[in-house]
Amino acid sequence: MSTMSQQAAWGEANHDAADGLIRREAATEAYAGKVRKARELYRRAGESVSREDAWSLGLSFVNSGRTEALLGNVSEAKAQALKAIALKTFSRVRFLAALEIALCGDFNSRGNSGRGIE
Repeated sequence: MSTMSQQAAWGEANHDAADGLIRREAATEAYAGKVRKARELYRRAGESVSREDAWSLGLSFVNSGRTEALLGNVSEAKAQALKAIALKTFSRVRFLAALEIALCGDFNSRGNSGRGIE
């Protein structure tokens, strides 16, 4: 078991750290070209947070979507960004989601995803 996997396992047992560690492991897997594993880890990160924790859930959607955008999977990237925006969470998460949509080349998705971001 790799050190990253050991840390992620520790994080899962310590709920407050779980989603962040799993997101980092997912990003590492994506960077290494292990896209299927990265997608699974991003899904697990989203499942590990409480639905009331809009900040962490939004970051899970944004991070997953950014990876998809960078891999050229535009439709999935937009879907993840729109999920983050729909949470009506912190402006930083909405900004990152709007940036993700812009990475996909869509500057007019749902009117203006960046509207109201302060």
